[in-house]
Amino acid sequence: ELYHKSQILYGLFQCKQGIKSEDNCLLVEGYMDVLSLYQGGIKNVVASSGTSLTEDQVKLISRITKNVTVLYDGDKAGINAAIRGTDML
Repeated sequence: ELYHKSQILYGLFQCKQGIKSEDNCLLVEGYMDVLSLYQGGIKNVVASSGTSLTEDQVKLISRITKNVTVLYDGDKAGINAAIRGTDML
């Protein structure tokens, strides 16, 4: 296997410096969320590639900052994922 979705944060390579300088990571659900925020000038955003945040992804973020803002969608799935994710964070 070449790609392990559970071990990747979309946008981390591009936004690592922004996360460090802001000392905050904006965590969103999908690729398009990252792209639209990045194009809008927000450079400290990553996506968990869906709503299933994993321990490996939390570890990646914690190497850079301890401050995370979860910005998942406001639908039922997004709210439930945000609750699960904040427990892990």
